[in-house]
Amino acid sequence: GRIIPFVKTSESKMCGGACLGIGRKREYTPMWSNNDDFTEIVISPSMALDHFPDRVCLTIEGVAKEWGIDCRPGSKLQGEGGERRDVEVGGGG
Repeated sequence: GRIIPFVKTSESKMCGGACLGIGRKREYTPMWSNNDDFTEIVISPSMALDHFPDRVCLTIEGVAKEWGIDCRPGSKLQGEGGERRDVEVGGGG
């Protein structure tokens, strides 16, 4: 299958003092990857929090917005030529 991990490309504090990860702005970039790119797992201090469902959802929505993708249910994707097509969720290959 296809693997598109979201790579953290920047992080900045949005609050003063120790935020404990709250109030930080993170930017992610989707990158095509192969299975061979995942031969080891590196554990970072923020790894557990970064994979909470709410953060994953916000990250996917943020990246979609940056790429001009409307990911609301029933929305349409806009292609490079301006044409619109239905969004297919799940399955596929």
